[in-house]
Amino acid sequence: MNIVETQNYIVHTCLENVKHLLGRNITIHKEPRGPRQPDFILTLPGHPNLKFIGECKTNIATREQANHAMFQARANASPNAQVIVFTRWIPEAVAQEFREHRVFFADTVGNAYLWHPPQFVVDIRGHRPEAKPGPEPGRIVEVAGLKICHLLLTQPEMLRKPLRAIAQEAQVALGTAHAVMHELMAARWILPGKNDERRLADPKALIDAFVRGYALKLRPACLIGRYRHRNTDAGAILKALRNRIVHEGAGIPGMGWAVTGGLAARELTQHLETDNVTMFVDEPTEQLIRQETMLPDKNGNVTLLRLFAPNAIGRIAPEGIPLATPLLVYAELLNEGGPRELETAQMIFEKEIAPEARFDRGTA
Repeated sequence: MNIVETQNYIVHTCLENVKHLLGRNITIHKEPRGPRQPDFILTLPGHPNLKFIGECKTNIATREQANHAMFQARANASPNAQVIVFTRWIPEAVAQEFREHRVFFADTVGNAYLWHPPQFVVDIRGHRPEAKPGPEPGRIVEVAGLKICHLLLTQPEMLRKPLRAIAQEAQVALGTAHAVMHELMAARWILPGKNDERRLADPKALIDAFVRGYALKLRPACLIGRYRHRNTDAGAILKALRNRIVHEGAGIPGMGWAVTGGLAARELTQHLETDNVTMFVDEPTEQLIRQETMLPDKNGNVTLLRLFAPNAIGRIAPEGIPLATPLLVYAELLNEGGPRELETAQMIFEKEIAPEARFDRGTA
C-alpha cells in the first residue's frame, strides 16, 4: 500500500473499532489534507453532538512523535475541542502520554482510550500486533533524507532549483538526492508544478517525517558529545563560548555555529529558562570551543552537535547569536522532553511552524 492507502486503511479500521466499542452511529468527515487542517473530523450524535478533531499517523513509536501529534491536533482545534489520534499501533509508553494529556486514541489492533463520562469510559490496553512494526523503508527518514526534508521545509524556494543545487545545499550526494526526491514524489508530498518546477504538496507529512527522524537518526548522527563547563549559568556559558569563537576565530570565514534547544527557544518565545547550552558547530568552531575548560560528562551542561549544513542556521538573535531554524529548535525541545520544554515546543509549533506551512511556498 502507498501512504494514502495506508492512512485510509488506518482511519477505516480504527473507526470500526470505535463504533464497536461505543455501539453508536458515528460519522466521520475526511478533510482535504493540509498543514492547518485535521486529517478527519469524527462526530458522535447526542445532545449536543460530540465532535472530535482527528489526526492519523502511520506510526507513533516515541514520546517525541506522541507530543508532536498532540501539538498538531490541537493546532487544528478550538481551545475546548477534544482531539483523537488514529494509528496502526500505540505502544504503552505512548498511550500513557496520551492518557495523561486527555488525548483520545484508537489503533488498528484494538487499543483505545475514550474518556467522556458519563456518556462513555473506554480504556483498553495490552493489545499488540502480531509482528512489531519494523523501520519504514526508503531514504526519507535516513540522515540524508532528513537533511533534504529540513532544507525543503525551511527554504521551499529550493524546489525551483535543479536537483544538483538541492544536493549541494543539503550537503548530500547527487545520487542520494535523486533517490530521496523520487520517494517524496512517489509519496505525493512533492508534486510537479508549472514549467517543470516542483511544489510542496504536503508539508504536514514532511514535518511529521522530520520530527520522527530527528531523534532516531539525525541527532545521533550529529552528536559530538556532552560536556561539563565550569560555569553553571547557561547565559554565562554561552557568553564564554561566543567570546572564544569570536576572538580566537577571527581568521575563520563564515558563521559555523548555531544555538538550539532551550536557549534558542528562550530567544524565540521569551518563555523558557534553561541550565544547558546545546549548539550546532562545524569542525573549526568545535576546535575553538574545545579550548574552553570542559570535561566530557554524559550529564553535562553543554551539548555539541555537528552542523550538518549551513541551512541549519536560521535567524541572528541580539548580540550576534545565531539560532538554529525553528524546526530544529522544536525537534530538540521534543527530544529534551521536560514539561517546560514541551510547553515551549507547543508555542514554537503554533507560532513558527504551523503558520509557516499554511500555504504552498514552493510556488510563491
